[in-house]
Amino acid sequence: MTRIIPSEMSEKKPKGGQQISGRAADLRRIHLSLRTYHWFAKILKKNIHHLSHGLLIGAEEGFLGRFLYSDPILREKIEITGFDTTPRPIKWPLPWRWIQGKLLEFDGWDRYSFILVNWVLYTYDDLSLQRIGEKIQSSKSSLLVISEPYRSYFHSLELWFFNKIGLIRYDYPEISRAVRAGFQGRELIQALELENSQWEISLSSPFWISQRLVAKRF
Repeated sequence: MTRIIPSEMSEKKPKGGQQISGRAADLRRIHLSLRTYHWFAKILKKNIHHLSHGLLIGAEEGFLGRFLYSDPILREKIEITGFDTTPRPIKWPLPWRWIQGKLLEFDGWDRYSFILVNWVLYTYDDLSLQRIGEKIQSSKSSLLVISEPYRSYFHSLELWFFNKIGLIRYDYPEISRAVRAGFQGRELIQALELENSQWEISLSSPFWISQRLVAKRF
């Protein structure tokens, strides 16, 4: 199954507010069911002593940020800046900063000790992913935590099932396209050029539709 990246998924063409809200609500239900938010929190707490200020790429309507902020340990020990192409959402925690912009034009990577990415890299082609990887490599971040769609016919079938049981209510076509643009095996690691001596990499592909990557810099 080849990666298919429709042009309308590009960050250069953000969707309207109502469509973003519907898609975000669908993804929130999926991520809560798959415990994606819990996984991010678990990884952060496991590495909390090495972290301070982080960047969450793909923060959208703030659901993941709000979930992390609700954890008293994370709220006390770290600060997270949300980053997306859309304005700051009302659900984003008030004490935490927000940056609206385009990822390929962002030049503030050196400010953060860790980087979180939630379902956004699938929208980029390999050349753009290489550029993002170069920015990550040159940053001061010691931890990279990524959740992205896992691309397969089986996971497309899972999405259809989620749609039938009501987990997806608003934007099944676009979320289905996200899976078709997702990653298999070590594709994302290779695209970001993380396979070098700087990083200790852990990659998992749960039974459901996400692929999860944790990279720690030596």
